Amino acid sequence: MLKRKTNRYTALRVLTIGFVLISAVSCSHKYNSNELDLSFYQWNMWAGDLVSGHDITSEPAPPGCGWEEFNRGVGKLVRIPATFDTHFSEMENRGVLWYHCRFTLPELWEARTIHLAFEGAGPGVDLFLNEKLVESHMGNDTSFEINISEQVYYTRDNHLAIKVTDTEPGSNPGAFGIMGKIVVTSSEKGSP
Repeated sequence: MLKRKTNRYTALRVLTIGFVLISAVSCSHKYNSNELDLSFYQWNMWAGDLVSGHDITSEPAPPGCGWEEFNRGVGKLVRIPATFDTHFSEMENRGVLWYHCRFTLPELWEARTIHLAFEGAGPGVDLFLNEKLVESHMGNDTSFEINISEQVYYTRDNHLAIKVTDTEPGSNPGAFGIMGKIVVTSSEKGSP
């Protein structure tokens, strides 16, 4: 009887240790006290269609499939950087790429200034956070930073959607999409 209890205890202990190790290894993000590198997250990448009748030069439009379906995860699973040519080279239309990921910020960041820092994306970028347009940026393969302190949630999922539009199709093959890291940074309020 004692041997059977010992075997169960050993089996339970092995399963618990295995679960802890798998959980630790499978973390998909890289976090330190002041930044969260979203390059380590799983992203959905979708070669999107334009909303019917929507001109890419006018007010940014939501994804053609709608926010609910988009937030559930459409497209290919990728890690960024990820460009049109590396994931959709078989397609001829280079109109719009959509990227989506979810991330959560620690509660202790709530009293801090939060920025999204892009190493490179373009040429046309519309950044949506939690289904609201935060900012638009024009420029090819340029780094930029956006303050998201007012739009971000703490201790619950944030839905980051990035729409990249090829504003001049055929002008710069290969340089269309997200071409560098995206990092969420926190700093003391009032500091740069």
